[in-house]
Amino acid sequence: MDNALMNLTADEVRAALPQREPFLFANGSAQVIPGERVSSVVSYPAGMSFFAGHFPDAPVTPGIVLLETMAQVGSLMVLTTNEFRGKRGYIVGVCGARFLHPVPPDASVAVQGIVVSCRHGLVKTMMEIWMKDACVASATIDSMFRAVQR
Repeated sequence: MDNALMNLTADEVRAALPQREPFLFANGSAQVIPGERVSSVVSYPAGMSFFAGHFPDAPVTPGIVLLETMAQVGSLMVLTTNEFRGKRGYIVGVCGARFLHPVPPDASVAVQGIVVSCRHGLVKTMMEIWMKDACVASATIDSMFRAVQR
């Protein structure tokens, strides 16, 4: 796989991913070494609809949103390769997910990860989310990448 560093703008990240609002959480720029590693800054603006119900008196970003954010950012490592460009990734497994600190509205976090293995379209990534100097979430995510079926 090509190992040249790519600096993607937020618009280029959006173009590389199939998700769209309101389910596009990878909303910042990213540095990617295709097939190897990724680093991105993501924000969770206070106006995101899930904050209204999770929890009204003390809103925090739901763990499933943090997990989906890690999967989306992690997908950039794969979708930027020639082999997988234009394909769609599906989460098929999650191992060791940890949610260590709450992520409040208007938080800006750093999402980083590496590809652990890639075989037959099954990609295992190790992902972390950091806020300031603390890891707030981590997981190993297995995703299957396939051509889009129309």
